Amino acid sequence: MASSSLSDPLLALWLDHPEKAVTTALGPEKGKSTPVVWQRDFSADVKIAHNQLDSIQTLIGLTEKSNDLAPDRLRALLTKQTTTSSQAAAPTPPLPPPENELLALLQSPPETASFAWDIHYEWKQAAEELREFLQDVQRFVSYYAWIETKIEGKLVARTLVSWTGDFQTEWNFPIPSGIERLHARSLQLALASRTALLRTTTLILTGAILTLPLLAHPGNILLTLPAVWRFIQRLRQELAQTQQNDSASNTS
Repeated sequence: MASSSLSDPLLALWLDHPEKAVTTALGPEKGKSTPVVWQRDFSADVKIAHNQLDSIQTLIGLTEKSNDLAPDRLRALLTKQTTTSSQAAAPTPPLPPPENELLALLQSPPETASFAWDIHYEWKQAAEELREFLQDVQRFVSYYAWIETKIEGKLVARTLVSWTGDFQTEWNFPIPSGIERLHARSLQLALASRTALLRTTTLILTGAILTLPLLAHPGNILLTLPAVWRFIQRLRQELAQTQQNDSASNTS
């Protein structure tokens, strides 16, 4: 999975499960494609292992924050564009990069003769990224959560969660000290990442509906979906850069 959806760093944390034979009662049904797995291979140093999870928690936080912020930014853009078009031409402050790229994709849809080559390429690329993202997220709808914890290559714990909320955990004994807490935290982050990804999927559709009036030729929601997908990714990158700058300022 990670290889096809590297455009979304959170989704890239999930992998196609490498094992075909599973003995647990919650294993995949015969005839279905293998589920995706949240598999973390940690250092034997528990402190270092938790630092690895800290980075993942930060990434999930950025996804959640961008999901929270995106609808307001889209509404503000719609209001600004509507207001500007109804008034006499006047200098306006430049838009942030995510909004600027969104407008470029929306106002030059691919079926128009004026669709510039560079914008055409970006739209096609965004459409392909979105197709891969939705294809991979669909795997989450088909299967429960599958979480594995390894310590320096050795599988020590596996938890499967059904859609009915049943948990089943297998341990390889002896369990190293502190691994129970480490696996529990990894499980918590795995479920949080699923929630964030599924919410992103919903947001793509609602954002596409919000931005329909900004299309050069309104009416085809399919043209807005890739643009909104790209906007959400750019917004997360913007938040990550801001966070990085703030961290650098605090340490200087």
